[in-house]
Amino acid sequence: MRSLAAVTVVLAVSVSAFATERTSLKETVREELIAGRTSRAGWVRVRTEGATVTLLGRVPDELTRAVVVQSVRNVPGVKVVNHDLTVDGSLPSWKPTRVELARLRLENARRSSAATRSSAVTRRSKLSRKPLGFRRHG
Repeated sequence: MRSLAAVTVVLAVSVSAFATERTSLKETVREELIAGRTSRAGWVRVRTEGATVTLLGRVPDELTRAVVVQSVRNVPGVKVVNHDLTVDGSLPSWKPTRVELARLRLENARRSSAATRSSAVTRRSKLSRKPLGFRRHG
């Protein structure tokens, strides 16, 4: 009787772990789509079966379709991406809000200042080097 209970617990845990893994991949893909900001919440539906992800729904243009499919391919744990995404020109394309534009400008300014600083350091280090020459002994 005790072994039957142990087997039941082991089976329940293994089924639970498998179901959690599948749900986790689906949630990870959904989070990636939401974080990408190229598609709106109701446009793309996600189905998972093992490591295979199927995308269903509509997108406003070909570029958005390519971005959505590629971002899902980059999710860890995804092996195959099947998509049945149709292009619907009546859907509005993504346009950044004023807050998102400000954030993008700030990120670009930080990147350019970091690049400028690293190139300035390189220039200073090149200028501080003395040319090698022959020394006269005597």
